[in-house]
Amino acid sequence: MTTSPVIKAPDPTIAKLREVLALVGRRDLAKAETLARQVQQSRPDHADANNVLGIVLLSQKNPGAAVKYLEYAARKQPQNAIYLNNLGCAYLDLGLIERAHAPLTVGQEPGGFVHAAARRRRRDLARPPEPAASMIAGPLRASPASATSA
Repeated sequence: MTTSPVIKAPDPTIAKLREVLALVGRRDLAKAETLARQVQQSRPDHADANNVLGIVLLSQKNPGAAVKYLEYAARKQPQNAIYLNNLGCAYLDLGLIERAHAPLTVGQEPGGFVHAAARRRRRDLARPPEPAASMIAGPLRASPASATSA
């Protein structure tokens, strides 16, 4: 007796979310938000749907709105480094440095994926601000010729 291979039907939710991410990639953020909200409303318990809506809102520079969805995704799958990274980035965008620490740290653990943008943000935040004097080419000095002629 031969068994036929099991063919798994593609998840329509994942297909829609890929479409949303393609729209984000093309910077069509209005359409991306509309579609992401439709998917999230039809599957409010779906971690990926919440995460992708959060990504869209972050892309629109709206981290305050994104946090709700990113927190849900991270609670649903607390070891998913991508969700934790996105949540940490949203907290950083809101200036919540202390709050960003936990999700970004878990996202760095062995086997975790940390997005390059999050690494840059953390590095930039850790770097001390440059003193105002470094913004000037150098101290004003008299030229050697004017110093000898005086």
